[in-house]
Amino acid sequence: MKPRIAIEPLSFILALLLAIGTALLAQQFPRTQEAHSGPGSFPLFLGIVLAGLALCGLIQSMRGEKLHANAETEPKTGVHMLLLASATALYLMLMPVLGFITGTTMLCMGVLVIHGYCNPVRALAAGFVAAFTLYGVFGLLMNVVLPKGWIG
Repeated sequence: MKPRIAIEPLSFILALLLAIGTALLAQQFPRTQEAHSGPGSFPLFLGIVLAGLALCGLIQSMRGEKLHANAETEPKTGVHMLLLASATALYLMLMPVLGFITGTTMLCMGVLVIHGYCNPVRALAAGFVAAFTLYGVFGLLMNVVLPKGWIG
């Protein structure tokens, strides 16, 4: 048995546990009466998406299916999953300190770097675009109270 095959299900199980923890922690965020959704909406959404992706990956891994076209030559699938799960956990822990926009920008930039994107200026720009887009959707349109930080 190859070590890569053994680490894939474990990384998906770890991501699923992280997603469950995220969803449980998101339920503890205080809700405001003037907003129809509270500050826990975004972490809850993130946890649900992460759980869905982890379940899909776990099912594919248990069936023995290839997760991507070059699965035989790419031994870093489990490592990538662990790095992405760690980046998401760090993002959720630091969001109250850094704020939504700064934290989301750093997460997007980190995800691009984990996936091998080498241009840091473009990664930072993509992170800002994603952060401000999500801020517009959640903060302005949905009236969700988001953590304030250095930028907002």
